Amino acid sequence: MGFTAGTAPRRTYLRQLIVAAVITLIFGGVGTLLTTIAAVTGGHPALWIVGIVFLVVGLIGLIGLIGMARERLAVGRDAGRALQEVAVGGPLPSPTTRSAPWSWPDLVRGVAAAFEDSPYVVHADDHQVRITADLADARWIQVTSLRTYSTVFAATLTRKRPGLARRNDVLHHVETTAGPLRLGAIAAVRSGRSWFWKRKVQAAIGPSGFQKVVDIDFSTSDINGPLQDVVKAAGWKQTLDAESKLALAMALLGGSSIIIVPLALLASWLLDR
Repeated sequence: MGFTAGTAPRRTYLRQLIVAAVITLIFGGVGTLLTTIAAVTGGHPALWIVGIVFLVVGLIGLIGLIGMARERLAVGRDAGRALQEVAVGGPLPSPTTRSAPWSWPDLVRGVAAAFEDSPYVVHADDHQVRITADLADARWIQVTSLRTYSTVFAATLTRKRPGLARRNDVLHHVETTAGPLRLGAIAAVRSGRSWFWKRKVQAAIGPSGFQKVVDIDFSTSDINGPLQDVVKAAGWKQTLDAESKLALAMALLGGSSIIIVPLALLASWLLDR
């Protein structure tokens, strides 16, 4: 059984990149202005420090912006890959460490084994493994409306090198006409480690005919736990995406500036006395 997801709409990505670019330009511009004023006027040492902090934030933002753009383009491109449903096959290797990780095919089979008998299905090729809602499940066979839209979560691991895979979480639109449900275009891309939502199916037709109203809950916690256990047992590691790395760097820099700037002002005041 094959799987091909929809591609990413450019407008969604463009808006997100514009916001990141504006923030980067603001910090970079303010930092450049402050350091220029300090250089021309021989300004207060604290002015240098604040200006440099703003410049560093702007530089980190620029690096993160480039990384986000490249990563989002890659995610949109990978979303169109024709993946095959994974069969667990034979027994899995014994748990190992990062010094001797499982092969990629064994990791893929391990992921498939972790989601057996669950409302999720695993598709993969030699580059990527994707875990998403099993839209062939009896609860998802048909909906009564001719055309409905909702969203469903998909977690992907993209192989970077042996023992290391990039984690991206993608939110897809769910589309249906008179036929079965299918994944449509990408609605959003996130790190997704703490996302939760509910998708309601008002009425469904199953193997035994028309069935009662059902509610289907999907949560990232349903995927994160089993996936992390398999990745750890296989001796692999999940890397943060560019957006998460940028947020972490900004948080660390913001926390350090809260300490550095007041100390610089205090030291300058003591020296000027």
